Amino acid sequence: MAKSAKNETQRKNVEALVCGASVKGKQDSWVLDSGATDHMRKRRDWFTTLEQYNDIVKVGDGRAIKAAGKGDINVLVNDGQEWVQKILTNVLYVPDNTYNLFSQTKALDRGFHFRSDSGNCKFVRKDGSTVSNVDQGSGN
Repeated sequence: MAKSAKNETQRKNVEALVCGASVKGKQDSWVLDSGATDHMRKRRDWFTTLEQYNDIVKVGDGRAIKAAGKGDINVLVNDGQEWVQKILTNVLYVPDNTYNLFSQTKALDRGFHFRSDSGNCKFVRKDGSTVSNVDQGSGN
C-alpha cells in the first residue's frame, strides 16, 4: 500500500474523544475534542485579538468550512479550587462550526497532561498542578 493511501486509511479509522462542558447559566460551551488540530470558536465577540486568516478546516462530520480569523480569547477555567482567567491563544474563528472546540491535541503539544476518570477530567502541568478541571457531576 502506498504511503499516502496508508495514511488516509489510518485517518479514517481514528476515533476522537469528545466530551462537553458548560458553565451553569452560560449558553456557550466548549467541547473537548481529541481529533481537533486547533482550538475553534464560533463567535467573534469573544476574541480580544483577531487577525485575518483564510483557510478551510475539515470538521468531524466531514464538512469543509472556512476559518475566517485567528486570535486570542479570555477564558475562565476552574483549577479545582477557584475560577482563574487565562488567555487561550491561536484560536481559529470558525463562524459556521456547530460547536466551540477545545483541542486536546493542542494542549498536549504545549506540554500539558490530560487526566480523566468517571467523575472529572483535567489538564495538569508536568509538576502535577491542575490548570483546568471539569467536574462532570457539577457542570463546572
